[in-house]
Amino acid sequence: MLLDEFISVMDEEVVNLEKSVKEDDRENITHYAHKMKGAAANMMAEDIRLYSSELQNADKADREMVNTLLSNIKRSVEEFKAQF
Repeated sequence: MLLDEFISVMDEEVVNLEKSVKEDDRENITHYAHKMKGAAANMMAEDIRLYSSELQNADKADREMVNTLLSNIKRSVEEFKAQF
């Protein structure tokens, strides 16, 4: 049950994060990355936690870095889901 909730939240937060990146909403990028980092830490999903932490602390003006980290987060979420 906890795993299902985590996966559901991650799917929702990826959508929110993608929208924030598209809109260059730097405050919300930080907000969603922070939420994802905490949730991933609780589930010991280390790759998601690491990339979310990096995005949370990244220079949001560096669009290439932001997009790379978003891609890494999305890939890590999909890899995590594929394990179950």
